[in-house]
Amino acid sequence: NLKKSVAAQVFFFIRKTLMGFLNSKLCPEKFRSQPTATYFPARRWHQRFDLPVGVPREFGNFYVEIALLVWQKMIPGPRGLAPEIVTYDSVVKCAQLSRAQVYCTALRVDDSQDLNGCQIDWIAPQAERGTQVFVV
Repeated sequence: NLKKSVAAQVFFFIRKTLMGFLNSKLCPEKFRSQPTATYFPARRWHQRFDLPVGVPREFGNFYVEIALLVWQKMIPGPRGLAPEIVTYDSVVKCAQLSRAQVYCTALRVDDSQDLNGCQIDWIAPQAERGTQVFVV
């Protein structure tokens, strides 16, 4: 069914845009203002010659705005209420944005080649607080 495949494609692009945010060092406001925030294949898909009927060629900030709406469901609520959606990446993003401190004298970062902007932005200041950071 064409409608289902188009919907699946749009959901995929939203998820990939959300992952781009979660893995970036950017806060929501700065992510929203990035002209390249939308997942690149989504931008290309909307430029296709054979775009499915009903899919607009101009999509504006649609994917970014929907991704950030999902992000709102990943943030702990007032008085410590658990978020509606919890993933490893969302927990790390919350820690990064809140500048959460890791209380330890030494921090070992394994597989450092796999770190993303969010993780680096959260881990780097730990050394400034006196924690010895070992990157392997």
